[in-house]
Amino acid sequence: MAEELVINSQPDKQLSRDSWAELTQSNDNAIYCRAWLRLLCEKIDIAASAVVVIAQQEQYHPVAQWPDDVKDIEKLADIVDEAIAEKSGLLASLNHSSKNATENIRHYALAYPVQIQGNIAAVTAIEIVTNDENKLQDLMQQLQWGSAWLEALLYRQKQQDDNNLQQQLESSVDLLAAVLNEKEYTAASMALATEMAHRLNSDRVSVGFWEKNKIQITAISHTADFTKRMNLIRFLSQAMEEAIEQRFAINFSLSKRHSNVIILAHDELSRQHGAGNILTIPLYHQDAYYAAVTFERPVETPFTEEEVKYVQAVLGLAGVALNEKRLNDKPVYKKLFASVRLQWAKLVGPQYAGRKLAASIILTLILFFTFAKGIYRINADVTIEGELRRVISAPFNGYISQSVKRAGDIVKQQDIIAKLDDRELRLERIKWASQFAQYQRQHQEALAKRNRAQVNILSAQIQQAKAQLNLAESRLKRTHIVAPFDGLIVTGDLSQRLGAAIQQGEVLFELTPLDNYRVILQVDEHRISEIKVGQRGPLVLSALPEEEYYFQIEKILPTTTSQDGENRFRVEARLESPSKRLQPGMQGVGKVEVEQRRLISIWTQALREWVDLQTWKWFGF
Repeated sequence: MAEELVINSQPDKQLSRDSWAELTQSNDNAIYCRAWLRLLCEKIDIAASAVVVIAQQEQYHPVAQWPDDVKDIEKLADIVDEAIAEKSGLLASLNHSSKNATENIRHYALAYPVQIQGNIAAVTAIEIVTNDENKLQDLMQQLQWGSAWLEALLYRQKQQDDNNLQQQLESSVDLLAAVLNEKEYTAASMALATEMAHRLNSDRVSVGFWEKNKIQITAISHTADFTKRMNLIRFLSQAMEEAIEQRFAINFSLSKRHSNVIILAHDELSRQHGAGNILTIPLYHQDAYYAAVTFERPVETPFTEEEVKYVQAVLGLAGVALNEKRLNDKPVYKKLFASVRLQWAKLVGPQYAGRKLAASIILTLILFFTFAKGIYRINADVTIEGELRRVISAPFNGYISQSVKRAGDIVKQQDIIAKLDDRELRLERIKWASQFAQYQRQHQEALAKRNRAQVNILSAQIQQAKAQLNLAESRLKRTHIVAPFDGLIVTGDLSQRLGAAIQQGEVLFELTPLDNYRVILQVDEHRISEIKVGQRGPLVLSALPEEEYYFQIEKILPTTTSQDGENRFRVEARLESPSKRLQPGMQGVGKVEVEQRRLISIWTQALREWVDLQTWKWFGF
């Protein structure tokens, strides 16, 4: 049987001891992963190459490879990507071989991902050269067990990140509380500067805000009155402006070179005031840099990258609160001016397309309604009434015998509406008819006897009896109450009063004709001065909303009624084209057309009248 191809030589014991020391003592991820990978590949003596990738900011970056001088490590990229996608260990053939005496030596790739809370945090991939496939399963187990070291590193790193985040949150809350605890903006700025100087062991911390295209220094730690130190304020302002103009934090130190950063102002501040290390953090909020904070330390204590990140994190929240306090402490006229300027900048500056579109539409509407004209109309409640209203009253004292019609019925001329009890009248007619016949016989007998005095008396009695008979017959005819013309019964219902007594002159019914109507408009007293006889307009009734009728004003009555707490004048008009569908009592809304006016004048008339009235009420003009 042919011998296997040996990839690794005997491990260097000193190198192994160094790797174990790095693995147990190093805090750097790259050094830790390189040491671990070397030790792993020493255990796997047929490993040809290996790589470790770790997730950083949602991307995977190689942090270690073995051996250090390998050039074709990209051949493991595919299996790394596949392991990330599958979230499980994988074995794949690299599809190339080499000749060794009598048999082929095959190349395999092993990959195993490390998961932290369900996410792939790291992947280890190893190229294996062997002709014995039975070893592959054991090698995968070794890789899986060995990945526990990576998992421990990642958990430790996550714990450290969580601790740092917790510390940053606590510091941010404490700093925010220190700012909010002060009532005035200047005191809050001083509290922020002093607190940050204490937390970062700085000799001096300065706070400045961007205003009128330059930095205004508002606080210097441990200094209550700094207005007389104009030279220091000038250099601090220039340093802060330098950081804001470059839009990133500047960590200046005399002990190192700065090749890609402009540090002229920081260098001048260091030379003039002796600070060996200067850190300036620009503060950003709502698409703009609004402030900067400068820290100063001696030359022997530079600012670390961890401290820079810490300062940026804790200042984010407190800086915004301090800026809000600064804006709130401004006088009202400055707030108003700043707000107008900001809105104007948004309107005419870049971006804010929706705001510009809305402003254009509003401006177009204002111009349109300012110059466009329309018909000025006055709204009024409308009621349809019959032009003529006839009252039918009781002709004499009597009793109701029958009710034929009632309110709401349409009647023809001479239709019986109701009947009165006629029994007494019939008896009275019989009485006077027999009395009349008796007087006539007696009159004939007196004539035959030539009794002139008796003839004259009987003639008078005959006339009296005839008059009483005619009166009884007339009353009998009037017991049938009939309609005087074609029309509608507006009021009256005797169906509930059958047998009841009525008095002479009592109103029993009201009738109105069906072909003649008048329109009653209730016009608000604020608009009555604009109503003139002859004006016309449309009306729509609630019962017939699909039809429109026109009317013309005929009379303005000097009588008012109170409705909903407002006085309304009664105005009479006539319909230009009556319809058979109309009925008295219908209500709706009418619009009296006054004249052509500008639309803006029509819509603002009520407001202008109210302003004029209040002005006269309070100021007398």
